[in-house]
Amino acid sequence: MDILRLSGTLGAEILNVNLNKVITTEIVDEIKQHLCTHKVVFLRRQFLSQEQHLSLAKLFGEVEPAHPLIKNGASENNIFEIDYNAAKSFDPYKQYNARQEKGGRGLGVAWHTDVTFSECPPRFSILNAVTMPKYGGDTVWADQTEAFYSLSKTYQNMLIGLTATHASMQINGEIISSDHPVVISHPNTQEPCLYVNQSFTTKIRKLTRDESQNILDYLYRHCCQQQFTVRYHWTQGDIAIWDNRNTQHAVIGDFGSSPRKIQRVTIKGDEPRPYGIINK
Repeated sequence: MDILRLSGTLGAEILNVNLNKVITTEIVDEIKQHLCTHKVVFLRRQFLSQEQHLSLAKLFGEVEPAHPLIKNGASENNIFEIDYNAAKSFDPYKQYNARQEKGGRGLGVAWHTDVTFSECPPRFSILNAVTMPKYGGDTVWADQTEAFYSLSKTYQNMLIGLTATHASMQINGEIISSDHPVVISHPNTQEPCLYVNQSFTTKIRKLTRDESQNILDYLYRHCCQQQFTVRYHWTQGDIAIWDNRNTQHAVIGDFGSSPRKIQRVTIKGDEPRPYGIINK
């Protein structure tokens, strides 16, 4: 297993691994080690079936249902499929993309960490690039540990101990919300990770609305600056695996009406712990 780093902070391509063959726990353990270092890893042109995708995911932990609110398009109940052209007619996505602060009117998806409105958001996400556009449609990830360390000590200390509310889009009249620390402790490294995102974080608790919004607006601008990011250009059949505790990601909406379809499996995580508290 060879590694090609893709940026100075996060992101690496794993070479010379064929996931179509029998994947052992030893190989998955090695991939997990690279995830601790690089936070998101990519394996090109694997062309996994849905069954193979699920089999791989199960070696990373307990597989979650496809999505807590959105009806699934894949044939497997644990695979969440997004067809980006079909999503244009889905009301929650139309509302989501129409708000300028959520990423504008393109077909992209704004900065977010997967399903943070859940009490126990997913630990890992494993994405299969089923259909990729001929141009555009890259995904960008941002390193939330580096983003935290780049803040002044005074600002870091102000954020530690704060709690924020995360809420889903309203779907069929239902909203899911949960409260999480603004700075969490990574379950493996115990490093600090900023844990707010513009898609789901709604308010910092125990602050006034204006106080909360001023801090969140600054963090949204700060935590996804280019120096904290890696941008990945997909090819058909690629697999991406990322850590949801210390990254955010966004889809670049520059692919026009070209088809773009992905399938994602998420691995169950624990309740995020505040920075300074070590999971037992």
